[in-house]
Amino acid sequence: SIFWPVVMRTWDTFDAIPQHLYSRRFRKLRSTWSPEHMESEDRVFFDALPETFTAYRGGDSSWDFGLSWTLNAETAHQFARGHRNILNPDPEVVCMEVKKEEVAFAAVQRDEAEIVLFRKPVVTRLRRIPYEEPE
Repeated sequence: SIFWPVVMRTWDTFDAIPQHLYSRRFRKLRSTWSPEHMESEDRVFFDALPETFTAYRGGDSSWDFGLSWTLNAETAHQFARGHRNILNPDPEVVCMEVKKEEVAFAAVQRDEAEIVLFRKPVVTRLRRIPYEEPE
């Protein structure tokens, strides 16, 4: 299957990703997954992940929680404010504990310390953290 190599190498070019479709596809093709498909920088980052760690996601409170998360709380706060010249009216940052086995791949080309999960997280695992405007 060429699915994983293509997705892993082009993920940083995606935007407005239909999370439910990718989550479904990731689960369906998980048996063909291998960390060997990651680019070298991404693989180094992935290999260095501890078995359990905290991941963050920022966005508007009305949005669904997707597959892309960051290990950097400041990056999550930036996404909570908005991006691509779109400001979020109700910014929110959430975090959760993630097991490395839940991570499909890492994407570090945009300096976002990004991890991509195999499936969307269960909402009950999320912990909301205070959003603060930058000074």
